[in-house]
Amino acid sequence: SYVVRLRHLAVSLGFEKIVLKQGIMLMYFISDPSSAFYRTAKYQRIMNLIAAKRGWKLNYQQENNRLWVKVPRVDTISGAYDLLSSLK
Repeated sequence: SYVVRLRHLAVSLGFEKIVLKQGIMLMYFISDPSSAFYRTAKYQRIMNLIAAKRGWKLNYQQENNRLWVKVPRVDTISGAYDLLSSLK
């Protein structure tokens, strides 16, 4: 199923949690700000891809040491999976 595949893909990219609600997807990075993940090439590549995809209107936010990416216009689990696949 797409839900299981989406979870596995999200974890492989460094996201702890994915929320899909009312056409908006929130992708939460690892909650520990001192995690070695934030010093990896994978994290840098994802952040560069997010910055490069301005047409997608992706933006990242940080609150209480929690970093997440907000993605509008994601209406389906399969759409969320496709978007995450493009960050791989």
